[in-house]
Amino acid sequence: MGEVIYRDKNDQRRLTPYERGYRQRIIEKLKHADSQYFQLLNAARIKYAWCMTVNKAMAYVFDRVYFNTLRGENVGITNASYYKWLYTGISIGDSQVALVNWHPISPFLKTIFTAAEVEGHTGNWVESISENKDKMMTLSNGTKQSGEEITKFLSDKLADVGGKIVNVVSKQYSEMVTVNSNGEDIQLLFYYNKRGEVKFPSLQKGNNEEFQQISDVLRTELNRIPGEVGERKGLFVELRELLCQQEIDMSLISFTEWEAVLQFSKREDKVRVQVWQNNKGLVSNFKYSEGKLSLFNEVVERIKKIYNIG
Repeated sequence: MGEVIYRDKNDQRRLTPYERGYRQRIIEKLKHADSQYFQLLNAARIKYAWCMTVNKAMAYVFDRVYFNTLRGENVGITNASYYKWLYTGISIGDSQVALVNWHPISPFLKTIFTAAEVEGHTGNWVESISENKDKMMTLSNGTKQSGEEITKFLSDKLADVGGKIVNVVSKQYSEMVTVNSNGEDIQLLFYYNKRGEVKFPSLQKGNNEEFQQISDVLRTELNRIPGEVGERKGLFVELRELLCQQEIDMSLISFTEWEAVLQFSKREDKVRVQVWQNNKGLVSNFKYSEGKLSLFNEVVERIKKIYNIG
């Protein structure tokens, strides 16, 4: 065993000047927040001694707070109590709050991604956008609220040409809509089937030129995201920009209050998807409609990766 250098030879319980100097330097470093020693010491305190629940901490205010936002698998993060809990925990920090295990609330948090039309299919599937141009939209609730949804869809479209709805008469599987366009009334007849697929209207009465102008507006695929989609516009614009980085284009084909039809394109491939949202603004269903199934699967995988969905 070699010679002990740093202990006092006469009394090994005592520290040498070197050891005392080293200890003093460490103590000084512990006082500075940018020191590694300071960070290690406070990390140890957080782990072993300085943790408390949000409820217990409500009576205190700390300069710095490390807030563990993970509440467990069976606790929801889209309810009012969760937001109150977050607010309380964050308000305890005076100058800095670090969120630990934080996962942003994604609009796709509880989305069901489905390609129901092709489940169990084992043969050759025709993966192309239907050439049938008669389908204008799909009702989000079957045929139960056909008049309301068609009226809302038509009103949003007519806003682009200064038209307005004057009257709506509902019959079985049809809606007769009177529209005033440039001071003239024209009657449009909309047919739909049991699946809720609404055809483009036919002219029943009125000026053919005005009808043609409205028809062109209804058939235009929207490359922009109009403000009439309401709170969903932020989601659609963000999603389009993020997918554009992956060379996938997105356009809005049609929309109602709770449902929208999106078209995704990548080179020659196209796919259309029905998207439903609930009253919390979350996407409840992302459903394959028609087109290239492999592109649908790619879009789903991109969304899951972008929004960190397990």
